[in-house]
Amino acid sequence: MKDASTIAPLHKFNLKGAYPALDDLLALKKVTHQLSLDTVIRHTPAAGNWQTRIRGRGLDFAEVRLYQPGDDIRSIDWRVTAKTQKTHTRLFTQEKERPIILAADMRSDMFFGSINCFKSVVCAGAISMLAWIALKSKDRVGGVIIGDHKHIELRAKASRSNVLSFIHTLQTYCQQLTSPIASDTKQTLDQMFITLMRTAKPGSAVYIASDFHDIDQVNIGRLLKLTQHCRLTFIMISDPLEWQLPNSRHLQVTDGINQSELLDTQHHFMQMRMQKLSAICQRLNIEILNISTADDLVALMQNRFNGYAKKHSKRGAHGQ
Repeated sequence: MKDASTIAPLHKFNLKGAYPALDDLLALKKVTHQLSLDTVIRHTPAAGNWQTRIRGRGLDFAEVRLYQPGDDIRSIDWRVTAKTQKTHTRLFTQEKERPIILAADMRSDMFFGSINCFKSVVCAGAISMLAWIALKSKDRVGGVIIGDHKHIELRAKASRSNVLSFIHTLQTYCQQLTSPIASDTKQTLDQMFITLMRTAKPGSAVYIASDFHDIDQVNIGRLLKLTQHCRLTFIMISDPLEWQLPNSRHLQVTDGINQSELLDTQHHFMQMRMQKLSAICQRLNIEILNISTADDLVALMQNRFNGYAKKHSKRGAHGQ
């Protein structure tokens, strides 16, 4: 097995600027060959790569338990039955394709950056890499992209054309951003979760890339229901400038036309956001992956999804 540091020759590849080039998003496929979203090693070329909680006739033996009405009589373990004088059934784990649902926040707040590229570009890059990794593993890939005033849902399919269409739509949504300030009322993060509850089928792995600037407006009960049926990962995208606002009690900000004043910036709004996000994720057992516009996106993603078996039973929140 190759060392993680030599996973790909393009480990220093970085996205740049305010908008991602479609060719760059497609080129990210080259750095995902040995990356994996899974903890279970594939057993056969035709099988899926994760083990469901469903019990039935499958590839791998799971356990023996007392016979229950409705069990397949062909699965009765006669040896254990004879020994205990009680009918027992052999259970198996089934391998099947897992839906991978990728959610990208392409609202106006993501159109900001001070180093390398804008947050929207990092979002497009990270989601594109996840799509390529999932496709390589023969998982079904689908997703949701939310903008200020519209969103698009892509049905999960295990096809290259589906991934190409999704990445092209990501780039299109990026290109439509022109200001970090929405012209009027925009869609909320909570509306994305509403859409995900309809899109993500039970057993899905859901990856959500956003700056989570309106996380305090999310309906936690709705998010809880989503985590009960799906495994969630939050990809928190930020920019160094957001963490280093001037230490002043009065800060003037403007979009070139309107002007406003931020009060008491010593009470750091990014720290407050991260604390709220971390508290939610710790409570609901959601993993957080932090990515900054200053980071080497490919190196960070390679380190997190390097293909080695990882234990996800104790997924915690990791702050900035």
